[in-house]
Amino acid sequence: MHNKERFIKITSWLIILASVASMAGWILNVEILKTILPGLPSMKMNTAVCLVLCGIVALCFVADAKKHFNIIIPLNFIALVLSALTLFEYLFDVNLRIDEFLVKEHDAESAPGRMAITSATCLLMLTTGFAFVTAQAPKMFSRIAGIFFFLVAFIALIAIIGYIFNMPDLHSLSLSKSMALLTALLLLPLALVYAALLQRTEKRE
Repeated sequence: MHNKERFIKITSWLIILASVASMAGWILNVEILKTILPGLPSMKMNTAVCLVLCGIVALCFVADAKKHFNIIIPLNFIALVLSALTLFEYLFDVNLRIDEFLVKEHDAESAPGRMAITSATCLLMLTTGFAFVTAQAPKMFSRIAGIFFFLVAFIALIAIIGYIFNMPDLHSLSLSKSMALLTALLLLPLALVYAALLQRTEKRE
């Protein structure tokens, strides 16, 4: 197994396991599994679901994209739609009742259960970029996918720095809710995994 393939598989599994642990935190009401550290914003259930789906997609793609095509496309599409609908809620100030579809959040100040707008934006860029990769779109779309993956990695890194140096504006980017630390810690490696998959695809062409 090549180093890059090993990195993709190990990282994808870690993302899946960490996201499943967060989902368990919501179901069992264990705060530390949702936030990592007490007092920090929690990673929302829908965010965790999307990250699990993205992790599975990456594993299937690196194993055998053609063989698992019927798994990759619908899972990526679900994550794409969920993140896009969340952005729609923010942009048009509506509640589509998707934020608490799986679990209820009782201590939120507003829009309970809804992932941060930065989280939804990053997930939308990741899933859209990956759709370009799987569709074997023209070279221009591969470049766009690469830009999306870079932007997600950059946003996640900025959010992490914001938590480290206690600068809330960095992990919220002055937009609505703050991206959870756990979300940022998983989005950063996921963006790197997707970038590695893109590079792997380009080499085969």
